[in-house]
Amino acid sequence: ILGVEPFAEPMRAVPGLGPEVAAGQSAWFLVVGPSAARAWSKKRKFLRLLN
Repeated sequence: ILGVEPFAEPMRAVPGLGPEVAAGQSAWFLVVGPSAARAWSKKRKFLRLLN
């Protein structure tokens, strides 16, 4: 899913995070990632229109 991978890797790499926390983080990014990516592309299209 677009927008999730760059965030998912560092989270997995953080030492001391339990699997539950990691799973919660991934779920959160699965939910938030796509909408954030959509918002970002809309913003970029808008900025392109201004230019």
